[in-house]
Amino acid sequence: MNLEYYCDICDKTIKLGYKQKHFNTRLHKSLSCCIINRYCIKNPEFLQIENIINKHIHDHSKRFEFFIIDCKWKLDFDNNIFCVNSYKMHNLCSFRDIRRFLLTKICKYESMRYKFIKISEMKISFVSCRRNMTYEHYIEQPKSMLEWTIVKKLSENPSLIKIFKNTPHPLIRKYINMFPDDEGED
Repeated sequence: MNLEYYCDICDKTIKLGYKQKHFNTRLHKSLSCCIINRYCIKNPEFLQIENIINKHIHDHSKRFEFFIIDCKWKLDFDNNIFCVNSYKMHNLCSFRDIRRFLLTKICKYESMRYKFIKISEMKISFVSCRRNMTYEHYIEQPKSMLEWTIVKKLSENPSLIKIFKNTPHPLIRKYINMFPDDEGED
């Protein structure tokens, strides 16, 4: 009997005996601190792939300033399904190369005498750090009492924002430009 464990954070199945080892990996630890949004599109048309991805990116960029995109594809050949693993990029990358990437993978399998039928599934994952939220999305999120207290203190005394100028936080990024550096002070 081979027992397996599915890690929903990493989106992969692991043998039960390796579960604890997996939890200690750098990848799992870094992903557990992030917000992960996954979308699965069944039977996408090849010519519409870029439009689908760009639509999801447009929606996601309203909530996060920076994120990593991970695309996985299931390609149907004859009666075989081949998975093309991750094609990673970030929100500043060009998306016209996706079709070229897929075409090279399809040609690779076709050179092994398989006949391409369709793309049966396209999975898109957005991995975003909480610190990279846009200000508008940050305000809509539930916050702890401590965080509300800090926000209140900053609103009462906005000059405190200068103290946190190197802190990657949506609230600080929004208002840091209000206060120019005081380089002439003693």
